Amino acid sequence: MQQVIRDSLAGVVDVAVFDAHVQPSSAHHVNFNPCQDDNGRCQQFCFAIEGQDEPKCGCAHGSLLSNGVTCGYGQDEFLVFTTDNSLNSLRLDPDDHSIPFPEVTLGYQTMAVDYDFKEGRVFFTKSMGPAQSIIGYITTASPTSPAVTIATSESSLELLVSCVCFLRLTSSCNIFFRLLFSLFSLIQFHFFTSCVILFFFCVSLFNIFSLWRCSDLDDPEGLAYDWVNKRLYFTDFYAQNVQSVGVDGENRTIIAHASSPRGIVVDPCYG
Repeated sequence: MQQVIRDSLAGVVDVAVFDAHVQPSSAHHVNFNPCQDDNGRCQQFCFAIEGQDEPKCGCAHGSLLSNGVTCGYGQDEFLVFTTDNSLNSLRLDPDDHSIPFPEVTLGYQTMAVDYDFKEGRVFFTKSMGPAQSIIGYITTASPTSPAVTIATSESSLELLVSCVCFLRLTSSCNIFFRLLFSLFSLIQFHFFTSCVILFFFCVSLFNIFSLWRCSDLDDPEGLAYDWVNKRLYFTDFYAQNVQSVGVDGENRTIIAHASSPRGIVVDPCYG
C-alpha cells in the first residue's frame, strides 16, 4: 500500500531511509558474527567459528593468556636483529623496554641472523671479504663471552672437492678435452700422457681463480638454520653459491651455485 509522506518536493533525484535498523551492527543482527562487537573482546585476533556463539581469540605475537582474550609475552620470546656492527635483542611487548641480552659488538659488516631456541644460540654472519668473513654464534646464557666461530675462509679438502664437482670447465677446455680423446687412437700412449698433463694444466689455468672463489668464504649474506638436522645454510654473494655446514663447523659443502644470492629460507620438516 502506497503512502505519501511529503508532496510538492521540487527536483527530487534520490532518496534513502536513514535508520539504524537498515544498517545493523550488533552480532545477532549481522550473520550472528560474535566478532562484530568490540572484536569479540579479543585483544588481537578474533575468529568466528561456524555453529558457535562465542568467538575464539588468537595472537599475532605473544601467547594467549588464561583469560582467553589477552595476549602476553614470555621472557624467553624476543626479537633478535643485527645492525652494521652488532647483534641486538628487543622484547616483543611494546611496553617492555628491558632487553633480553646486552648488545654484542661484533665489528663492521655484521649481516644475517638466525637462532637455535633449544640450545640458546644466536647465529650470525660477518661479510668482510676474503680471509676475513666468518660465520659464528653467541649463546643467550653468556652473550658477553667470545663468539664461537663455525666457518671461516679456510678451505678444506672436502670443500675443494665440492667446488670441483660444481664448477663447469670453460668451452675451450671442453674442446681441448674432446680433441685429446679423438687423438688417442692415432698417437702413442706416452704422447697421450703428455697431452693429459697439458689438459690438466689448461683446466687449472682457466679455473684456478673460480676454484679459489668458490671455496672461499667471501661475502656471506643470507643465513638459515635447520634445527632438525642441526645444519646452517648460507649464501655467498661473491662466491655465487649456497653452502651448508654443521653447527660444529664440520661437513661444510656447496649445495648449489647461483647468480649473486642473498636471502635464504630452509624448511627443516621437508628438507
